[in-house]
Amino acid sequence: MHQLDSSASPYAEALVAALKQAGSLTQPLVEAAFRSVPRHAFLDHFFRREIRAGKVQIQEVCPASYASLDGWLQAIYTNQALTISYSPEQVAISSSSSPDAMASMLEALDLTRGLRVLAIGTGTGYNAALLAFIVGEQGHIWTIEVDATLAQAAARRLAQVAGSNVSVQKGNGLEGYEPGAPYDRIVVTGSTSTVPLPWLKQVRAGGIILMNLIGEMGHVLS
Repeated sequence: MHQLDSSASPYAEALVAALKQAGSLTQPLVEAAFRSVPRHAFLDHFFRREIRAGKVQIQEVCPASYASLDGWLQAIYTNQALTISYSPEQVAISSSSSPDAMASMLEALDLTRGLRVLAIGTGTGYNAALLAFIVGEQGHIWTIEVDATLAQAAARRLAQVAGSNVSVQKGNGLEGYEPGAPYDRIVVTGSTSTVPLPWLKQVRAGGIILMNLIGEMGHVLS
C-alpha cells in the first residue's frame, strides 16, 4: 500500500481531526485508512457547479487552477463530495463521496482484516483503496463499475496505490460479481429501491449488505 507523502500528510491529518471531532470517525482501522491512503492519487480534476446571473456554470478544477500544490491538496482533503463527471445535460453522474459519508459506511460495515468485500460503484477508486487498507493483504476487494473509462482509470490508480488485493471489473453492479463470491460484505455507493437477488445470493450467510435503500442507510443481513 502506497503511503501519503509529506506534502499531503498535514491535510489528511486535518481531515481526520475534523471527522473525529464530528463523530464520523471512531474505529482505529478506519482512522488509519484515512491517515494512510492518498485521496489526491485518485483525483486529477473535479468540477464546481455555480449559479451566476441565474445561469448554471460548471468549472473544471485541476492542480493548475491553484497557485501552489498546497491549494490543490487543501481542496482535495476537504470534507466534501467532489464531482468528477457531468452529463451533457449538466447532471452529475460520478463523484468522490464526501469523506464523512465514506467513513460512516466503512464503520457500519464492521470490517476486520482478511474479509472479502464487493464494492459496487468504483468511481475514482478511493473508497476501494480505503477498503483494501482495512482488510489488509489477507483480504481482498472486488469492485465493479459500469463506466468503462472510470473503471480503467481506477484500476490503474489502484494498482499503483493499493497493490494486488483489489480487482476492478467493468460491469453492471446490479448483477454483482459472481466469480468472487461468496463475500463477507457488499457495499453499494449508489441507491436502489430494492435489493437485487444476485447480491443476496453472493453474500455469505451472516454477511452484510450496506446500501442506500430508498434514500435511507439500510443493512440487509443474510
